[in-house]
Amino acid sequence: AGLSPLFIRVGGSQADSAIYNMTSSTTTEEEANRFANACAKNPQLCLTSQRWEEVLKFAQDAGARIVFTLAYIRHTKDESGQNDQQDWDSTNARQLLQHTAQSKYANTVFGFELGNEVTHK
Repeated sequence: AGLSPLFIRVGGSQADSAIYNMTSSTTTEEEANRFANACAKNPQLCLTSQRWEEVLKFAQDAGARIVFTLAYIRHTKDESGQNDQQDWDSTNARQLLQHTAQSKYANTVFGFELGNEVTHK
């Protein structure tokens, strides 16, 4: 086709603040509650499993592959969101990756990038 291969980048500045509200068989109750509460406080930054499936299906229907930016900055802060812990907490990203791997649209994902233009010190 005329636009083949087509890649869609899902990311940008707000990608570093995103929260993934995914549940899987490996999600603990504490983790599920933590991310559900974070999503309730910031619904515009929340990616639910239903919305992620819609994005993946859209890509498949369009014959596209997705490059997705994983949140970095949000997951280097402590619970207050103020203090930098330096070490990236990959818990939420692992939940998204596990959900994606189990999705029937998993093959639409070309790759993931960690953070958007990270200038983290």
